[in-house]
Amino acid sequence: MEVTSAIPTSFYIIVGVLVVANFSSLIALATFIYKAGMFVADTRSGIKDAKTSAVRAHIRIDKLGERT
Repeated sequence: MEVTSAIPTSFYIIVGVLVVANFSSLIALATFIYKAGMFVADTRSGIKDAKTSAVRAHIRIDKLGERT
């Protein structure tokens, strides 16, 4: 006597699709967080570069002002 599953195959397919979709959502969320973090890091680096460039420019301007 063979016992067959009472759960239809379509149920297993639906559950499989939902599991894959959830993993895809987690991967997309992790990618978004990573890219947002890289954007913030690049922005902070750019601000730091701009500040050091401005300081160098002001030092040069001050030296030129002292000569005249």
